[in-house]
Amino acid sequence: VSGFEGLREALAERMSRIDGIPMTLDNFVITNGSAGGIDTVCDAFVEPGDIVVVEGPSFSGSTRTFRGHMSEIVQVPVDGEGMVVDKTAEVMVRAKASGKRVKLVYTISDFHNPTGATMSSERRKFWFLPSWYSRLASIKRTSLVFFPLLNIRIVVGIPVP
Repeated sequence: VSGFEGLREALAERMSRIDGIPMTLDNFVITNGSAGGIDTVCDAFVEPGDIVVVEGPSFSGSTRTFRGHMSEIVQVPVDGEGMVVDKTAEVMVRAKASGKRVKLVYTISDFHNPTGATMSSERRKFWFLPSWYSRLASIKRTSLVFFPLLNIRIVVGIPVP
């Protein structure tokens, strides 16, 4: 189950506008918290020994989930504009040279935990490219704090008082 269709459509519209990348509701799966969603992605894509690229520092709950799938975690820097995306490609080249493969790239693009950084609009346009070219999974964890209650009410069809 992918989640409520109306919310997924609203997310697609909003994230397309923010990231400048066309998206549809099929790009979104609604989960009960990020941990369950991350675990589901790892079940599908990550095998023991695979490399998962994360921001350094990153949220310990997410890295704990990646470690639970026996992956190797490699950190790339995060600065005031979010994940330093150029470093992801460098990690991928080093991994390939050592006979390993990056399977997943994980970023917290909005209100990064623990730094508080929000990914710049320029980086949002390019953060996924190394993943796309290499055909690997990417998780961009985004906060829903942007959705005011009024918009959610409209999306789910509850009359606004």
